Amino acid sequence: MAEINFFAPYILKEQKKQKVRNRFKLGLLVVVLIAGGLSSFLFLADQQLKAEIRATETYLTAPEIQEKIAIMETMKLRMEMGAKYLQEIQDAEARIAAVDIIDVKLMDTLASTLPSGCTFNEMTLDINTLALAGTALTNRNVAEIEYNLKKTGLFKTVIVNDISTENNTRFFSLNATFH
Repeated sequence: MAEINFFAPYILKEQKKQKVRNRFKLGLLVVVLIAGGLSSFLFLADQQLKAEIRATETYLTAPEIQEKIAIMETMKLRMEMGAKYLQEIQDAEARIAAVDIIDVKLMDTLASTLPSGCTFNEMTLDINTLALAGTALTNRNVAEIEYNLKKTGLFKTVIVNDISTENNTRFFSLNATFH
């Protein structure tokens, strides 16, 4: 016949309590191990980063690196100064370009308009107008200069101001207005 255990309800309750205590202890142990492992990992990572910082500081204190840093600082200051004055420089450059209308192309164009027997004695140039004075053998030569200047397309108007004659030489002056 089977044995009847009258203490079974008490023993089962105690075993259940023991299982709960064991699970609690195991959970606490796992939490402590995770916290300890994480702390150790963070400590080692911190030490490694500090070592890298020390190595970088040592590298940066080397004389050749200090020279490079000084050069970079100088370049940085120059760039800041350049950025500060860039707009003023661009404005000045635009004003110079507007005034600087005598160039090789203009001189070649003027030279190509001269027929044989004509010379330019004086040239006055400003932003909008060109004034020429010169000599020619005939009135036709002066008319050719006027026509050739109009034909270049650089000038809006070309006007002969006056023509005078001395010893078979024509002295003329003309004004031309740029487009």
